[in-house]
Amino acid sequence: MQDWMRHHAPRPLNDAVIHEQDLRGALGTPGAEDTPGLAALRATLTERFAGRLPEDASLGLHGEAWSWTTGPEPRTVVRAPGFEPARGLISRRSAARLTSWTERGDLAPYLDAFAVLGALPEHDLREWAGRVRTRPSWAAPAG
Repeated sequence: MQDWMRHHAPRPLNDAVIHEQDLRGALGTPGAEDTPGLAALRATLTERFAGRLPEDASLGLHGEAWSWTTGPEPRTVVRAPGFEPARGLISRRSAARLTSWTERGDLAPYLDAFAVLGALPEHDLREWAGRVRTRPSWAAPAG
């Protein structure tokens, strides 16, 4: 059992972090956007993401509190608010949303790499989006 946990230790944490954010998004309840668990998940998925990129990749991902690049002066730069880059790395953002964050260059050659945990959604998820709350249609009106 200890060998299994040593090999799979991040997985239960990753699942908890990912699905907590899925639930928060569905309920329109922000939070837990800058936790050690999310940082660990982001590190794991960034490594997987990097392994899926073409050899000649020149890409930078930038959030408010985190950045990652393939090297100095990347040709393609993606900049997103809050913890959106992390949600992008866990296959929770559409190609259109990812592309909309492109500050410089062409993201198209890298889009498949973002599908680390499955296909990218065809449409943007209806959830807490950065700092702008979108209420589920079934939620009671605010106030």
